[in-house]
Amino acid sequence: MSATVELPAQTLPVVAEAEVVALGGGPAGLAAAVAAARNGAGTVIVERFGCLGGMATAGLVGPFRSFLKR
Repeated sequence: MSATVELPAQTLPVVAEAEVVALGGGPAGLAAAVAAARNGAGTVIVERFGCLGGMATAGLVGPFRSFLKR
């Protein structure tokens, strides 16, 4: 891509174009991104921590269902 965005202090490259941008890769962001992609929309997830799953993953939380009775 050769598109750029002009800002007063800098010029940033446009790295992706999408119809849907999910801001956050936690459970809600993942669900929104998967639903959009399954319906044919170009989709991008923007996650600040570098891993998907939100604080459950970043905080090293184990499986949630292991504490539920069956």
